[in-house]
Amino acid sequence: ASLKKYVTNRVIHVFVTSRLQDVDVADKEIRGVTLKKGETKYIILSEIAPDRVLAHELGHLFGLPHSTYAESIMNKTERTEPPLESRTFALAEIEKLKANVKRLVRAKILASAH
Repeated sequence: ASLKKYVTNRVIHVFVTSRLQDVDVADKEIRGVTLKKGETKYIILSEIAPDRVLAHELGHLFGLPHSTYAESIMNKTERTEPPLESRTFALAEIEKLKANVKRLVRAKILASAH
């Protein structure tokens, strides 16, 4: 079934499913994905996804690619440092997020909370 009917302007829709199949690797599950169809973007999460996966996918939604910053939740590299609970967005990523959000609000693609 199409999800498009649930996606409206200036709203971020997040869908949660019991299982999310990796389309690139057979028999592998993923925890989250950001999908783009033209101007429409939305997030699908697996119920096995930890909370950081939503933050990671929102990073993609607001223009961040995967990263190599060790502290970044946008970095998908297996690592032990810093500990998972200490990971966040890197300062450069935060600046890019702020700029992208401002641009989206000015373009009336995203509604301001003010």
